[in-house]
Amino acid sequence: VSGKKWTQKLEGAKPETTPPVRWLHSMIPFGNDRTIVYGGCSETGGPLGDVWEFNNKGKGSWTQLGSQRHYPAPDRYLHTAIGMSTGVESKFSMIVHGGSVNNVHLDDMWEFDVETMEWTELYPSTDFPMARSGHSLVMVRLFLFNAVNIVLAHEYTHTHTHTLGTG
Repeated sequence: VSGKKWTQKLEGAKPETTPPVRWLHSMIPFGNDRTIVYGGCSETGGPLGDVWEFNNKGKGSWTQLGSQRHYPAPDRYLHTAIGMSTGVESKFSMIVHGGSVNNVHLDDMWEFDVETMEWTELYPSTDFPMARSGHSLVMVRLFLFNAVNIVLAHEYTHTHTHTLGTG
């Protein structure tokens, strides 16, 4: 990273061609030149559930993936997401777990197929991780560890570890 510099892309882009301002969202790499952004909080603090792709080639460009009718997964923030390839070169999915909506923690897990722009809710056949937000996923298989859940202004730290088989 030493000696590298930031380069601003899309300076002066029109607001309708870029995602709305957000925070507490997820952002995952997709191939060498693409990035997927999902969910988060809007500028006014409301939850978001849209999916955007940034293509870093040339000057760069944003594309909204799908439309509101493609988004059965609830809007959310403080969730976690990872990218997953199934081995079929054109098949790339984003896996999303948990997060919060209006201070309610979520325990659901969803797969978003980037090519078809379809969401599928995933139901593991074993114990499901409890509702949580502000946690992380890592692609080993699917590995979830240490999350914080805030209930009635008391902080509880969970040290449960879950894995989800991918085949």
